[in-house]
Amino acid sequence: STISVVEDKESGNRTIYMDGFSTATVSRSFSGSTYMQAMGFVPMTLHPSPKNVLVIGFGTGNTLGIVSLFPNANVHGVEIDKNILKFSKWFSNWNHDVLQRPNTQIFVQDGRAFLRWSNTRYDVIIMEPMSPLQAGVVNLYSKEFYDLALNHLKQDGILVQWLPLHLVGPEDARSITYTFHKVFPEFSVWNSFLTRIVMLVGSRKPVVLDKKHFETLMDNAEIQQIAKEMKVSSFLDFADFYITEG
Repeated sequence: STISVVEDKESGNRTIYMDGFSTATVSRSFSGSTYMQAMGFVPMTLHPSPKNVLVIGFGTGNTLGIVSLFPNANVHGVEIDKNILKFSKWFSNWNHDVLQRPNTQIFVQDGRAFLRWSNTRYDVIIMEPMSPLQAGVVNLYSKEFYDLALNHLKQDGILVQWLPLHLVGPEDARSITYTFHKVFPEFSVWNSFLTRIVMLVGSRKPVVLDKKHFETLMDNAEIQQIAKEMKVSSFLDFADFYITEG
């Protein structure tokens, strides 16, 4: 890809462009980068003990960085374009300098090919590829790929798929949601602070909101800081991410 990072000098916001397409923007203002934080925070808080975690799609590294902060997490990141990783330094204040963290390993590979050849089974898989509008990416929104991903989840594992409603349109959004629902026995929809972007959460077993687990995580200073940036100060705030069951 042809990649660039543009900074708005007035606001300090930074945007990464791939082939002229605005892929992600980071900001210190509330909700500026919150949806990427939520993509990491929500599944890692929902799972009772996430140890092996896979994040497909690097972008600014925000989601991967949030995931890497959780205790005992061994994180695999997959990015198809190695040059994206070179731009990570421009987002280090947001991604927690994730490429240097000892519990994180990056693979330059197509997400589907990586899972086909991987023997690892994951507690959490987070899907944050480009939208299906980009050539080839639709393969990561297909029944065949969801079947493959489900086979790489542990029994109590969960998968999160970001769904950019503003990019795919209502018919495609319904189609993706229907396909997701057909593969995952349990399915729910979660907020990410932007009504145009939601998260689909799939699993074999029902996902349970655990107040005690949430409060234990909040004893960790780094995770508490992330929660604070998202205006999550209580278990009730966290429960607000939930929209509906499948």
